[in-house]
Amino acid sequence: MSRTLEQIADEVLRLPEDSRARLMERLLSSFQEQAGSDDEDLARAWVEEAERRDDEMSSGREGGLPARASEIVREVREGGATYVVTVRGEPVAELRPLDAVERRRAEVNEALRKVDDLAQEVTRAWRSPKSAVELIEEQRGR
Repeated sequence: MSRTLEQIADEVLRLPEDSRARLMERLLSSFQEQAGSDDEDLARAWVEEAERRDDEMSSGREGGLPARASEIVREVREGGATYVVTVRGEPVAELRPLDAVERRRAEVNEALRKVDDLAQEVTRAWRSPKSAVELIEEQRGR
């Protein structure tokens, strides 16, 4: 009689912890053995792609990020694309569309920056010995 996967799993879960750990190691290694040739093919393909890109950039045919910047920004803005920026294969940044809250926060921050700039301009041009608060209080009759 053939056992179902559920029956086997129930039996395995009743094993002592060290036996389950050894079984898990054997199962994982069986996947790694099967994936070995696929991993090698994938690694070889990435090396070929990296060499191709290096050749293109060295020859001037491909300018990398600066040459594609406007295209990438358009894809992010219009198509909702997300790009992960890497340095030597390590992710260092993400370029993605802003959501509505982030967009509003950016607008508010820009408005506040403009108010700060205006305040600095008024401060540089201020000629009265009294502060703005004192002058306003005078106008209000306090």
